[in-house]
Amino acid sequence: MIINDVFIKNGTVSLSHKILKGKNMITAPLPEIHLEDVGKEEGGATPGEVGEKIMASIRSNAVT
Repeated sequence: MIINDVFIKNGTVSLSHKILKGKNMITAPLPEIHLEDVGKEEGGATPGEVGEKIMASIRSNAVT
């Protein structure tokens, strides 16, 4: 797969712990995320690799 553009808009992340029995401790908005040319350098990516790139971007944007 080669994906030219991935946009994630109006996203939120929530932090919880099993001690809270499913209740959220913290919820915060994500900034808009735009990924370009996912898989292009590799000549294509598997769905799992694409998912990992998207999740890595979400993780890095969630902590900034």
